[in-house]
Amino acid sequence: IYLRALPNGLHTIGNAVNNLGHVTGTGSVPPNNFAAIVWTNPAKPILLGSLNRSDYTAGFSINENDEVVGLNASFAGFYWTRATGMVPLQSLGGSASAGFWINDSGVIAGWGGDSSGATHAVLWSNYTSAPQDLGTLGGTNSYVRHVNNAGQVVGYADVP
Repeated sequence: IYLRALPNGLHTIGNAVNNLGHVTGTGSVPPNNFAAIVWTNPAKPILLGSLNRSDYTAGFSINENDEVVGLNASFAGFYWTRATGMVPLQSLGGSASAGFWINDSGVIAGWGGDSSGATHAVLWSNYTSAPQDLGTLGGTNSYVRHVNNAGQVVGYADVP
Protein backbone atom coordinates (compact mmCIF):
# COMPACT_ATOMS: atom_id res chain seq x y z
CA ILE A 1 0.00 0.00 0.00
CA TYR A 2 1.36 3.42 -0.94
CA LEU A 3 0.68 5.83 1.93
CA ARG A 4 0.27 9.31 0.55
CA ALA A 5 2.13 12.10 2.36
CA LEU A 6 0.48 15.13 3.90
CA PRO A 7 0.28 18.22 1.64
CA ASN A 8 3.85 19.49 1.04
CA GLY A 9 5.23 16.57 3.04
CA LEU A 10 7.83 14.17 1.68
CA HIS A 11 8.01 11.23 4.08
CA THR A 12 5.58 8.73 5.57
CA ILE A 13 6.16 5.82 7.94
CA GLY A 14 3.49 3.21 8.63
CA ASN A 15 3.77 1.64 12.10
CA ALA A 16 0.62 -0.49 12.40
CA VAL A 17 -2.29 -1.71 10.30
CA ASN A 18 -5.64 -3.10 11.47
CA ASN A 19 -7.79 -5.75 9.76
CA LEU A 20 -9.70 -3.00 7.94
CA GLY A 21 -6.47 -1.96 6.20
CA HIS A 22 -6.33 1.32 8.17
CA VAL A 23 -2.78 2.39 8.99
CA THR A 24 -1.22 4.67 11.60
CA GLY A 25 2.24 6.14 11.68
CA THR A 26 3.92 9.46 11.06
CA GLY A 27 4.66 11.80 8.20
CA SER A 28 6.69 14.88 7.50
CA VAL A 29 5.14 18.31 7.87
CA PRO A 30 7.19 21.25 6.56
CA PRO A 31 9.48 22.70 7.57
CA ASN A 32 11.04 20.04 9.87
CA ASN A 33 8.31 18.28 11.83
CA PHE A 34 6.74 14.83 11.85
CA ALA A 35 3.10 14.40 12.85
CA ALA A 36 0.95 11.38 13.71
CA ILE A 37 -1.28 10.25 10.85
CA VAL A 38 -4.06 7.74 10.16
CA TRP A 39 -4.80 6.49 6.68
CA THR A 40 -8.31 5.01 6.41
CA ASN A 41 -7.82 5.56 2.70
CA PRO A 42 -4.16 5.35 1.53
CA ALA A 43 -4.63 8.44 -0.66
CA LYS A 44 -6.15 10.62 2.09
CA PRO A 45 -4.01 10.97 5.23
CA ILE A 46 -5.71 12.26 8.39
CA LEU A 47 -3.47 14.47 10.52
CA LEU A 48 -3.88 13.56 14.20
CA GLY A 49 -2.02 16.56 15.57
CA SER A 50 0.55 16.74 18.33
CA LEU A 51 0.82 17.13 22.07
CA ASN A 52 2.58 20.11 23.64
CA ARG A 53 3.48 21.44 20.18
CA SER A 54 6.00 18.64 19.79
CA ASP A 55 7.98 18.50 16.54
CA TYR A 56 7.58 14.70 16.40
CA THR A 57 4.45 12.64 17.06
CA ALA A 58 3.80 9.08 15.85
CA GLY A 59 0.91 6.64 16.00
CA PHE A 60 2.17 3.19 17.04
CA SER A 61 -1.00 1.09 17.15
CA ILE A 62 -4.51 1.14 15.68
CA ASN A 63 -7.24 -1.28 16.68
CA GLU A 64 -10.37 -2.46 14.84
CA ASN A 65 -12.29 0.56 16.18
CA ASP A 66 -9.75 3.01 14.67
CA GLU A 67 -8.50 4.00 18.13
CA VAL A 68 -4.84 5.06 17.92
CA VAL A 69 -2.10 5.27 20.56
CA GLY A 70 1.45 6.58 20.32
CA LEU A 71 3.83 9.19 21.69
CA ASN A 72 5.63 12.41 20.92
CA ALA A 73 9.22 13.65 21.15
CA SER A 74 8.85 14.71 24.79
CA PHE A 75 7.70 11.17 25.68
CA ALA A 76 4.07 12.06 26.20
CA GLY A 77 1.82 9.15 25.30
CA PHE A 78 -1.50 9.77 23.60
CA TYR A 79 -4.81 8.25 22.62
CA TRP A 80 -6.76 9.43 19.55
CA THR A 81 -10.13 8.89 17.87
CA ARG A 82 -12.09 11.14 15.53
CA ALA A 83 -14.50 11.83 18.40
CA THR A 84 -11.96 12.62 21.15
CA GLY A 85 -9.04 14.04 19.21
CA MET A 86 -5.61 13.61 20.80
CA VAL A 87 -5.75 12.97 24.56
CA PRO A 88 -2.61 12.58 26.74
CA LEU A 89 -2.12 9.32 28.67
CA GLN A 90 -1.47 9.59 32.40
CA SER A 91 1.97 8.69 33.78
CA LEU A 92 2.94 7.09 37.10
CA GLY A 93 3.63 10.50 38.64
CA GLY A 94 6.55 11.43 36.40
CA SER A 95 6.47 13.38 33.18
CA ALA A 96 6.74 10.54 30.64
CA SER A 97 4.39 7.94 29.19
CA ALA A 98 4.01 6.03 25.93
CA GLY A 99 1.21 4.06 24.32
CA PHE A 100 2.57 1.19 22.21
CA TRP A 101 -0.50 -0.96 21.64
CA ILE A 102 -4.28 -0.83 22.00
CA ASN A 103 -6.45 -3.92 21.86
CA ASP A 104 -10.00 -4.05 20.53
CA SER A 105 -11.45 -3.46 24.03
CA GLY A 106 -9.50 -0.20 24.35
CA VAL A 107 -6.90 -1.53 26.82
CA ILE A 108 -3.64 0.33 26.20
CA ALA A 109 -0.16 -1.12 26.78
CA GLY A 110 3.00 0.92 27.19
CA TRP A 111 5.08 2.51 29.89
CA GLY A 112 4.88 5.30 32.39
CA GLY A 113 7.52 7.29 34.20
CA ASP A 114 7.43 7.61 37.97
CA SER A 115 8.61 10.52 40.11
CA SER A 116 12.11 9.00 40.52
CA GLY A 117 12.63 8.88 36.75
CA ALA A 118 12.19 5.10 36.46
CA THR A 119 10.06 3.69 33.65
CA HIS A 120 7.60 0.87 34.38
CA ALA A 121 5.44 -1.31 32.19
CA VAL A 122 1.82 -0.18 32.49
CA LEU A 123 -1.68 -0.92 31.26
CA TRP A 124 -4.46 1.63 30.97
CA SER A 125 -7.92 -0.01 31.13
CA ASN A 126 -9.07 2.87 28.90
CA TYR A 127 -7.71 6.21 27.77
CA THR A 128 -9.03 8.13 30.80
CA SER A 129 -7.87 5.67 33.46
CA ALA A 130 -4.81 5.86 35.67
CA PRO A 131 -2.09 3.44 34.57
CA GLN A 132 -1.74 0.08 36.31
CA ASP A 133 1.94 -0.38 37.24
CA LEU A 134 3.05 -3.89 36.21
CA GLY A 135 6.35 -3.58 38.08
CA THR A 136 9.75 -4.76 36.93
CA LEU A 137 11.81 -7.96 36.98
CA GLY A 138 14.00 -6.62 39.79
CA GLY A 139 15.69 -3.93 37.72
CA THR A 140 14.79 -0.26 37.36
CA ASN A 141 12.88 -0.17 34.08
CA SER A 142 10.28 -2.27 32.25
CA TYR A 143 8.15 -1.78 29.14
CA VAL A 144 5.03 -3.38 27.60
CA ARG A 145 4.97 -3.52 23.81
CA HIS A 146 1.73 -5.40 23.10
CA VAL A 147 -1.55 -6.45 24.73
CA ASN A 148 -3.79 -8.93 22.95
CA ASN A 149 -7.59 -9.09 23.13
CA ALA A 150 -7.35 -11.58 26.03
CA GLY A 151 -5.34 -9.02 28.05
CA GLN A 152 -2.02 -10.88 27.86
CA VAL A 153 1.04 -8.63 27.59
CA VAL A 154 4.58 -8.94 26.27
CA GLY A 155 7.48 -6.59 26.72
CA TYR A 156 10.95 -6.33 28.14
CA ALA A 157 12.74 -5.21 31.29
CA ASP A 158 16.13 -4.41 32.79
CA VAL A 159 17.30 -7.21 35.06
CA PRO A 160 19.80 -6.89 37.91
